Amino acid sequence: MPPRDSRLALRGALMAAIAAVTSCNSPHRGDMAPQPPVPAAAPEVPSVRATPATAATTTTGPAEIPTVAVAEVAPVASPAPAAAAPLCPASHTCDFALWESTPRPAVSEILVQKGPHRLYLVAGGKIVRSYTVALGYGGAGPKKYEGDGVTPVGTYAITDRLDSKWHTFLGVSYPSVADQREFPLRRARGEVPFGKGIGFGIVIHGHRKDQADGEHKKLDWTLGCIALDNLEIDEIASVVKRGTRIVITD
Repeated sequence: MPPRDSRLALRGALMAAIAAVTSCNSPHRGDMAPQPPVPAAAPEVPSVRATPATAATTTTGPAEIPTVAVAEVAPVASPAPAAAAPLCPASHTCDFALWESTPRPAVSEILVQKGPHRLYLVAGGKIVRSYTVALGYGGAGPKKYEGDGVTPVGTYAITDRLDSKWHTFLGVSYPSVADQREFPLRRARGEVPFGKGIGFGIVIHGHRKDQADGEHKKLDWTLGCIALDNLEIDEIASVVKRGTRIVITD
């Protein structure tokens, strides 16, 4: 065994070597690669929620224009449009104010224009009242035969007034003499199906109790008749008489 002094010297040399290898000031630490210094942590800044007023007034750059979705903007109510004046056809002079006079003017003619779906009351050569109407489902043109769903075109007259499930009937003198003359010619031209007659029972009427005023006029639903609201047909019936002229055009 080495002398005690030798052992102490050896132990001191070993401790010095270990201290040199593991020291934080050493240029390297054994087989470990040099490590970058750890940056000091930035001081924590407390977050502050900006209020809408702060967000709108505090800025460090150009003001940002907020984007607003159209769907998020509440619609602005518009005033209701004024009621449209009754339509006056170019072929006539209209004086709707006459209808409000007392007594009401004597109606001499009912004019029906199928294209614009209008019925007019004529007094003294002027149109004094206008109504929208529903017509036969068969569309434009003259009535050719029974069951074609067409409202006839021509000159007719009021024949009578009847109460019915269609509220009030004003009979129309279809077929006229002109219709009766034309019918065999149409048959000869092959325009009339076999077994079909000229037709009859055309009237001006109201609507059933299960139909709504105005709504029934959105479609042409009659078999060839002319349909109005119930109060309208009653108004017309009160100012016309048997023999009042009816002119129906396209």
